[in-house]
Amino acid sequence: MALVAGGTKGIGKSFARQYVDHGGCVIIAARDSGMCAAVADELNEGAADPVAWPQAFDLDDVESIDMLIEKAGQRWGKLDTVFGASFFGAGGTAAATDDEMFAKILRLNIVHYSRLAHRALDLLKQSDLASVIFVGSASGVRPQPNIAAYGIAKLGLMRLGQNLAIEWGPLGVRVNILTPGMTRTPAVMRWLPEDDVARRVADFPIRRMADPDEIAAAGIFLASRAAGYMTGHELICDGGRTLLSGNTGPAFQRPD
Repeated sequence: MALVAGGTKGIGKSFARQYVDHGGCVIIAARDSGMCAAVADELNEGAADPVAWPQAFDLDDVESIDMLIEKAGQRWGKLDTVFGASFFGAGGTAAATDDEMFAKILRLNIVHYSRLAHRALDLLKQSDLASVIFVGSASGVRPQPNIAAYGIAKLGLMRLGQNLAIEWGPLGVRVNILTPGMTRTPAVMRWLPEDDVARRVADFPIRRMADPDEIAAAGIFLASRAAGYMTGHELICDGGRTLLSGNTGPAFQRPD
């Protein structure tokens, strides 16, 4: 049983689909209730029994986070996996990012993910395969121009995951970080014009963007028994981008 925050698009949706393909059940959680229902219907199509349930939630609303966990507990009484793919980011240098926006980016990507994980802990402790997976970013591994606050937040999320791994290992709960590079998701493509893709990946060892399915497959591994002795690990799936010291690539531009 997996709770997939940010399960209607991109990596989160791909993870939910693959989790179901491997015999699991999922709660699809995101802000748009209609999209949650549509993805759940898509996953349930052709299944003998329901495998996916929609639940609208807002990562910026602590009561909504608490309600999401309450609904998961009512449905299953436990959770095997919490997959955190929801995020909030904004472009700009550190100097150009106002205090309110900077605080919101840190709050959603670190503080509220901590709350989500802590609220889910009692349900995770009921599982013999308990795992929390936070989706990080290559921007948190190496600094990148014009996306300062987001990169700082993702670096903080990585450290949150590692601290929880230390605290929760004795409780039987693993916590890992899945860090993608440039991935062809709707969110990334809002910021990256299609005609600029070739230029941005030209120096990557693997000279293309990732497909969300590739990143999600690494998440399935982290959730599986094959990763049963891994915790506090940052699994980087970035086509080798962060191997290139000093090569951060050209700056993202704000979408119109």
